[in-house]
Amino acid sequence: MLITRYNERQLQLVYDAVNFEKQLTEINDNAGLFASELEADFRQDFDASPFKDAPCIICRMSYDAIEMEGDKPTEAELVKHLVEKGLTNLQAFDTEQYDELTEVRRAVTMLSQALASEQIGRVLVARLKPGGHISPHKDYGPYHDHYDRFHLCVSGDGCLFRCGQETVKMLPGEIWWFHNNDEHEVWNHSEEPRDHIIVDLKLRGDKRAIRTGGNLPAVH
Repeated sequence: MLITRYNERQLQLVYDAVNFEKQLTEINDNAGLFASELEADFRQDFDASPFKDAPCIICRMSYDAIEMEGDKPTEAELVKHLVEKGLTNLQAFDTEQYDELTEVRRAVTMLSQALASEQIGRVLVARLKPGGHISPHKDYGPYHDHYDRFHLCVSGDGCLFRCGQETVKMLPGEIWWFHNNDEHEVWNHSEEPRDHIIVDLKLRGDKRAIRTGGNLPAVH
């Protein structure tokens, strides 16, 4: 399926019928990476975090907040920075965890190439627990104005994903774009964990522009 995005849409199906079997096997084989201290410090452990039910494996990340006060800002410093400035560092780097996930990296690379992206930003593997909820939040700041956000739906029985006034059901084997500058939240009403690979790509032009991309090579 070719990507077609419209200015008025907040969520858009990009590709479907993608086989993520190898990626799922690799994620399950490396499930211990979900417990990394790096992830816990900056996504789940502060009181205002919307990600209490969604541990992740950080594959690529930017950490401009770390530069404020040494290696580990306090919760108050982190929240203040995100509220006042958003995420500002446009550069992302590979983590050691990414070295263990070669199939995940391959899927990300193929999507980047299919859409002729100019830059790859953050890459996360996010696992939403059964019955879990990611509470409403917005992504903002120069970083999120720069990158388009994509979800590669690897596993689960489908999750409900709301962005702005639109709600869709994301199913395994699909790749979705959404406008993450708008308020969004996610529910997993199933009894199975939901695994998504979250990818930020810099595409040509504005985030809300109409685009047409190439065919996605097989990732299986």
